[in-house]
Amino acid sequence: MEHGTENAELLCGLPSIATLGSRHHTSYPSYPTPRGADGETRCSSTKPVDGVKTWTVVSGRVGQRSRCTSSLLLLCFYSTMLVLLLLLASGAEAFNIDLRTAVVHHGPAGSFFGYSVAQHIDQSTNWLLIGAPKSNTSQPNLNQPGAVYRCRTDKPDDCHVIPFDDKGNNVKPVMTPTKRYEQIEEKSDQWFGATVRSSGENGFIVACAPRYVYFTNDLDKREPVGTCYLSRPGTTKFERYSPCLS
Repeated sequence: MEHGTENAELLCGLPSIATLGSRHHTSYPSYPTPRGADGETRCSSTKPVDGVKTWTVVSGRVGQRSRCTSSLLLLCFYSTMLVLLLLLASGAEAFNIDLRTAVVHHGPAGSFFGYSVAQHIDQSTNWLLIGAPKSNTSQPNLNQPGAVYRCRTDKPDDCHVIPFDDKGNNVKPVMTPTKRYEQIEEKSDQWFGATVRSSGENGFIVACAPRYVYFTNDLDKREPVGTCYLSRPGTTKFERYSPCLS
């Protein structure tokens, strides 16, 4: 960059607008003309640089000078755009590692079977734990509470529901002329099986229902606190955990 006391040159290969005091002067690519003696902005010719023509915008009030060429800028611009387009256009195809011996399991229609999957080993037997958070079950008076299936890894469609919970909504006794019991929770559409985890070989199994709703003691509020069930290894007993219940 060069600084001048009165006159300086701004060289650029693209159309530019130079602000000179309160006046704006625009220059476009053209064959330059000599600079006037009155200090107004003029174009002047320059020698080719590396075989590329440039033009000059001259001002008596701008104290800096920069050089570039239109062809170089356009080349950089289009190269960048081409790289971006290639990145956006690049596709990805899914593939299976093993197609000949694949084991396929199917769940009830509309149950979101396969929403969550975990691997589990129990007594040297490999299992898949598959969540179906919209599945209907044998629980009374519930609509799509969700379920978790235990499926064999060596046989297709060999799946069974793990009986974490076989009860309907819990109720409590009330003293009203019309009701003897009042519902205190909502298990319908609770999405049980949206989360399934195994702690490892012969370990615990945890499954959760993030949309489980609990009614407060005075029954004036409904809180979507969620709930989880735990299966202990070597037993058929299940424990419920709802730490957010009030």
